Amino acid sequence: MTSSKINNVHLTALYSLALDLNKDQGSFRNYKQYRNEMEHGLLMVHDSHDGIATQKLSSQELQNLTFDLLKITRTAIFSFVFLARTATIVDSSDPRYVA
Repeated sequence: MTSSKINNVHLTALYSLALDLNKDQGSFRNYKQYRNEMEHGLLMVHDSHDGIATQKLSSQELQNLTFDLLKITRTAIFSFVFLARTATIVDSSDPRYVA
Protein backbone atom coordinates (compact mmCIF):
# COMPACT_ATOMS: atom_id res chain seq x y z
CA MET A 1 0.00 0.00 0.00
CA THR A 2 1.46 3.35 -0.98
CA SER A 3 1.42 6.36 1.29
CA SER A 4 -0.98 8.18 -1.05
CA LYS A 5 -3.61 5.48 -0.38
CA ILE A 6 -3.34 5.66 3.40
CA ASN A 7 -6.13 7.78 4.79
CA ASN A 8 -5.61 7.65 8.55
CA VAL A 9 -5.12 10.90 10.42
CA HIS A 10 -3.51 9.08 13.37
CA LEU A 11 -0.81 7.57 11.18
CA THR A 12 -0.19 11.02 9.73
CA ALA A 13 0.16 12.40 13.27
CA LEU A 14 2.78 9.76 14.15
CA TYR A 15 4.65 10.50 10.93
CA SER A 16 4.58 14.21 11.74
CA LEU A 17 6.05 13.49 15.20
CA ALA A 18 8.78 11.41 13.59
CA LEU A 19 9.64 14.33 11.31
CA ASP A 20 9.73 16.72 14.29
CA LEU A 21 12.18 14.40 16.09
CA ASN A 22 14.40 13.95 13.03
CA LYS A 23 18.00 14.51 14.17
CA ASP A 24 18.96 16.53 11.08
CA GLN A 25 16.01 18.80 10.29
CA GLY A 26 13.33 18.28 12.94
CA SER A 27 12.15 21.06 15.18
CA PHE A 28 13.02 18.89 18.23
CA ARG A 29 16.38 17.65 16.91
CA ASN A 30 18.23 18.74 20.07
CA TYR A 31 16.48 16.12 22.21
CA LYS A 32 18.73 13.33 20.93
CA GLN A 33 21.83 15.40 21.65
CA TYR A 34 20.65 16.16 25.20
CA ARG A 35 19.74 12.52 25.74
CA ASN A 36 23.18 11.38 24.60
CA GLU A 37 24.84 13.92 26.87
CA MET A 38 22.80 12.71 29.84
CA GLU A 39 23.40 9.04 29.06
CA HIS A 40 27.02 9.01 27.87
CA GLY A 41 28.53 12.33 28.84
CA LEU A 42 27.95 15.22 31.15
CA LEU A 43 25.02 17.57 30.83
CA MET A 44 25.34 20.35 33.35
CA VAL A 45 22.18 21.87 34.80
CA HIS A 46 22.50 25.19 36.56
CA ASP A 47 20.29 27.94 37.89
CA SER A 48 21.75 30.83 35.86
CA HIS A 49 23.64 31.42 32.62
CA ASP A 50 27.27 32.35 33.04
CA GLY A 51 28.04 32.82 29.33
CA ILE A 52 30.29 29.77 28.99
CA ALA A 53 29.61 27.99 25.69
CA THR A 54 29.54 24.40 26.94
CA GLN A 55 26.79 21.81 27.02
CA LYS A 56 24.76 23.40 29.79
CA LEU A 57 21.09 23.93 30.44
CA SER A 58 19.45 26.07 33.02
CA SER A 59 17.07 24.28 35.34
CA GLN A 60 14.20 26.25 33.75
CA GLU A 61 15.28 25.15 30.24
CA LEU A 62 15.48 21.53 31.38
CA GLN A 63 12.04 21.79 32.97
CA ASN A 64 10.59 23.26 29.75
CA LEU A 65 12.24 20.54 27.64
CA THR A 66 10.89 17.87 29.98
CA PHE A 67 7.33 19.20 29.76
CA ASP A 68 7.62 19.40 25.97
CA LEU A 69 8.86 15.82 25.86
CA LEU A 70 5.95 14.69 28.04
CA LYS A 71 3.54 16.39 25.63
CA ILE A 72 5.20 14.68 22.66
CA THR A 73 5.02 11.32 24.45
CA ARG A 74 1.35 11.82 25.31
CA THR A 75 0.59 12.72 21.70
CA ALA A 76 2.45 9.66 20.42
CA ILE A 77 0.64 7.32 22.83
CA PHE A 78 -2.82 8.66 21.96
CA SER A 79 -2.07 8.70 18.23
CA PHE A 80 -0.86 5.11 18.36
CA VAL A 81 -3.87 3.92 20.37
CA PHE A 82 -6.31 5.63 18.01
CA LEU A 83 -4.36 4.30 15.02
CA ALA A 84 -4.67 0.75 16.34
CA ARG A 85 -8.33 1.28 17.21
CA THR A 86 -9.13 2.68 13.77
CA ALA A 87 -7.24 -0.12 12.04
CA THR A 88 -9.07 -2.84 13.97
CA ILE A 89 -12.63 -1.57 13.60
CA VAL A 90 -14.41 -4.20 11.57
CA ASP A 91 -16.93 -3.25 8.95
CA SER A 92 -20.06 -5.29 9.67
CA SER A 93 -20.88 -5.45 5.96
CA ASP A 94 -17.64 -7.34 5.29
CA PRO A 95 -18.51 -10.99 4.50
CA ARG A 96 -15.62 -12.12 6.73
CA TYR A 97 -17.26 -10.44 9.75
CA VAL A 98 -18.54 -12.93 12.31
CA ALA A 99 -20.88 -11.66 15.00
